[in-house]
Amino acid sequence: MRQFREKEPEQKYVCVDSMPVCRNLVWEDKEMRIKEKRNRDIITLEISGNLDTNSSAELQEALLNGFRNANHVVLDLEECNYVSSAGLRVLLMGQKTSIAKKKTMKLINVTEVFMSVLEISGLVDVLTIE
Repeated sequence: MRQFREKEPEQKYVCVDSMPVCRNLVWEDKEMRIKEKRNRDIITLEISGNLDTNSSAELQEALLNGFRNANHVVLDLEECNYVSSAGLRVLLMGQKTSIAKKKTMKLINVTEVFMSVLEISGLVDVLTIE
């Protein structure tokens, strides 16, 4: 957890240290949440928050469960505001699993920031992104 304090009017927060504190500030450092929707043979996982070391195992479990219960898994990343290397590892694992099981996985509503991380890491050429 990061501690945030008020900064200049044009900025919402600044990271001070690693102790959790909240004083009526907007927390951008929220935990990841996964909302699952099923439509026939398609499972959509709506990801919100941060996909990082603390939350990547939860997404990995949701992906594996999705592949057990459907042929198509869609990750909606519209509300996902951060991804770490652990999160990228889970996305790569999901892609490899989909290929091995002859199923599909695709990412939709990828934000500009998330897309830049995928481009820098080279995963934009490996993952199916719409």
